[in-house]
Amino acid sequence: MEVFGKFWSIIIGFILIFICPIYLIQIRIKSLIDIETINLTDRFVDKVKYTGYIDRMELNNFYVNLSKIAEDKEVRLLHRKRAVRPIFNAGDIIDSHEFYMEVSDAEIKNLLKNNSKYKFKIGDEICCAIHDKSKMFNMFPQKTVELGGMIENEYIQN
Repeated sequence: MEVFGKFWSIIIGFILIFICPIYLIQIRIKSLIDIETINLTDRFVDKVKYTGYIDRMELNNFYVNLSKIAEDKEVRLLHRKRAVRPIFNAGDIIDSHEFYMEVSDAEIKNLLKNNSKYKFKIGDEICCAIHDKSKMFNMFPQKTVELGGMIENEYIQN
């Protein structure tokens, strides 16, 4: 019985001394990567909200910087176009119905292939969803962080 207890104490000591610190360091690194990814995405979204457009080079720089920080993150853009439909009654406008039409990430990238800028209007919304694709820590559920907001300025061409 004594040999059995010593064996288990050696195994538990090995785990506590070597395995746990390595695991905790990996969790810390992953959380720092998540924080830096959110900061980078937040700066990009803020710039889009204040300028009123997405520049092709700016989007490419965003993806390059994101790939330098974290290769296991997937970022999707979503543009919600604000539309107003008037409600008529006997030829007079009595009310209006406001709704949003969604433009997906693929459509935005496709339009940026032909044009250098993707323009927004005041009242439109931009959303940037960050999805973690890593399989390192499967004990936690995969989460998606969404950052975005309403466009505050329109692009004014000089």
